[in-house]
Amino acid sequence: MKIIEMLPGMDDKSLQNLFDNTTRIIAENKGKMLAQAAEVLPAVVAERARRKEAASTILAERAKVRAAERARTKPAAAPKKKAKAAEEQEAV
Repeated sequence: MKIIEMLPGMDDKSLQNLFDNTTRIIAENKGKMLAQAAEVLPAVVAERARRKEAASTILAERAKVRAAERARTKPAAAPKKKAKAAEEQEAV
């Protein structure tokens, strides 16, 4: 199995380590491993971007749910102008 095929199953720490290693190999221009690193790096970057997008989507959905829950449980507030006008009429 190629390393590229294993990327979706890797945990975040392993993916970060692979990213760090491939960028280091490319930066240091390491002989025979350079070609492999150059092949793997775009796939690693794409997988990291996919995970970031998925996390953003999940966070946005959670925020929507929390906002809906707050709106549902929060009592409706009376407008201040009407409440003040009602107080003034009661005082008269």
